[in-house]
Amino acid sequence: MHLDRTTFCVVAVLVVGLLAGVALTAPFIPNPGLSEESEPGSVLSLRDLKRVALVIEDLPPHLLDLGLSEQVVRNRLVERLQRGRIEVVDDEEAPVVMFLIDEAIDDAAPDAIAFNLTISLRQKVRVERLDLAVETPTWHYSRVALFGNPEAAKMVLPGVNLVVDKLVTKAMLATKRKAS
Repeated sequence: MHLDRTTFCVVAVLVVGLLAGVALTAPFIPNPGLSEESEPGSVLSLRDLKRVALVIEDLPPHLLDLGLSEQVVRNRLVERLQRGRIEVVDDEEAPVVMFLIDEAIDDAAPDAIAFNLTISLRQKVRVERLDLAVETPTWHYSRVALFGNPEAAKMVLPGVNLVVDKLVTKAMLATKRKAS
């Protein structure tokens, strides 16, 4: 079945409107398909996490245009990690916290920006079957949000807090679980 352009635009506007309604009531929505809850055992990889290197992927252009900067995001991530007693270091041997923001803008709703914030931990692990050490993501967490253009840049930092605090909390729980 083929939809004509008008029908497609109406459907797209309705979907964006629905997402906007959800965003107003719950601005940051968990993305279970991209979260550590979908992989039991990955939380254990956070046990005794005391130091990490930090990599921030390039920020999306529209958020940069709205005044967000990598330095502001980096400062917030470092602050929250340090508050959780995780030191940020410049060490190639340390596990790596990767932070990524993806954005999506639809021509049907040009004043809205949907974005996905993902934080993950990459570290060296041993694959016994292959007798091989590899660096791979061992834990990740993602949240999605939809905001109007003026609000989007302001809401990124609360989103950063949500995802990095999830990592810190899970690391603390994994470490306490070991001590019990």
